Amino acid sequence: MGAVAGRRTVMQVASEMFIGSTCWSDAVGLAAALATIRELRRRDIPVCIGAFGSAFQELFNALAKEHGVSMRATGLPQLTGIGYTDLDAVLRRPLKDYYIQELTRRGIFASLSVNPCAAHGDMELDEIERALREIFPLLRAVLQAGDWDSRLMSRSVDAFRR
Repeated sequence: MGAVAGRRTVMQVASEMFIGSTCWSDAVGLAAALATIRELRRRDIPVCIGAFGSAFQELFNALAKEHGVSMRATGLPQLTGIGYTDLDAVLRRPLKDYYIQELTRRGIFASLSVNPCAAHGDMELDEIERALREIFPLLRAVLQAGDWDSRLMSRSVDAFRR
């Protein structure tokens, strides 16, 4: 659910534009938004998402420390960011690429952020833990050996440039 609002000067300019959305001419979107809000409250979804995010951060950080990999999960549990601690900037992109590659090979679509949802629970956390326990030794090994070319199937590129 959303609204377009602003100062009079801004809204006058906006009045000359067409602003629409899916089902904008009927109440379907409004009804769906209200039903979603009711369900979020009924199931206490913000608390569930926060608990999953906190558990992920604790797990990730413990495994990173255990394997001596300079990565850390930080931020709000509802939107965790994975960053680097004490790691040469030149190694950050290949490490990210390798981390994502190896999670993907294990069936987990990932990036350097974790956005939990209501469907994430203990089973998903267990699946992530199994994958991370396999991946962290690989990350440590590639950091020590520097053999990125033999391990990486592809490298990421900057999608947006100015």
